[in-house]
Amino acid sequence: MQHLKTLLALAAVAWMPVAAQPTISSSNMPVAGQSVTYYSVDIDPLLTTGVLQTWDLSGPASYNQTISFLAPAGQPGSADYPTATAMSISDGDPGSYEYIRTSPTAFEGLGNYDANDDISYIAVDPFKILTLPCTYGTNWTDTYHLVGGLTDEMNDWSFEADGWGTLVGNGGSWNDVLKVHGTTTTMDTMVLGVHYEQFYSLDIFWRAGEVFYVATATRLEMFIDGVSQWVDGNVQMNADLAIGIGEHANDPSLLVSPNPASDLVLVTTTMTDAGTIVLVDMTGREVLRTAITGAHHQLDVGTLSPGQYMVRAVSRSGAFTSSKLMIE
Repeated sequence: MQHLKTLLALAAVAWMPVAAQPTISSSNMPVAGQSVTYYSVDIDPLLTTGVLQTWDLSGPASYNQTISFLAPAGQPGSADYPTATAMSISDGDPGSYEYIRTSPTAFEGLGNYDANDDISYIAVDPFKILTLPCTYGTNWTDTYHLVGGLTDEMNDWSFEADGWGTLVGNGGSWNDVLKVHGTTTTMDTMVLGVHYEQFYSLDIFWRAGEVFYVATATRLEMFIDGVSQWVDGNVQMNADLAIGIGEHANDPSLLVSPNPASDLVLVTTTMTDAGTIVLVDMTGREVLRTAITGAHHQLDVGTLSPGQYMVRAVSRSGAFTSSKLMIE
């Protein structure tokens, strides 16, 4: 009987759900008609590698850009990119048209057309942004060589999918995220006996089912004679994760009612040191902020536009809980 119990216990463990190692394929690349919004996060994160990692990219955030993907035919400069499968344009840089190509084996950048200067900057060879399919351990190298006008820029890149796990934003978290790490040297020169080096790294987070990448973290570091002089970094994240449409967006320690609402909302929190309630919209823009001193607080949302928002209770120590709110 004990032997049978042991077998049954082992069978139960075998059937327990486990996290899935992500694979990004050509079906996950952007196509015409899609769009995605990003916001910037003012942090310099420490990004670990390996399996089942947790990357916390939460922090002070502001709206960055919305990228729209269009069919390339008939778009400005499209004649210079005849093999493009899509064109992207950002409201942060409306005069720049980026042309991309997706195939079963690669997602590539072909270059961009600058409408302000009427110049096409063309990749001598399509630059491989992602080898497809891509999973943990996938690696590749490529040369970024862009020419156009007076520009002739070339850098050698190395890429590796060096981690997967959970990505945490201000409003929630997403599981099964693949991190791809890329590096290049942008300067390596001697001047009057002084050695100057500049390194650029790019971490791109991908998740099956999302439009384009879900986050990026860039880092530029300057060295003089092997000693670091300065570091500049930037994080950009999908706005859905910023406002909490993640798998763990609603925290039971923060209750919002009624929901949906049209005028008054009662916010109840179990946080013992909650100091502020913040309401942000779909772009990550803060639309309401008020101080709280007790477990219950009433918000007047009657003047806000209909749509989905994120209610966030922030403690005096900087911790927070979040819950979604629909305003009708």
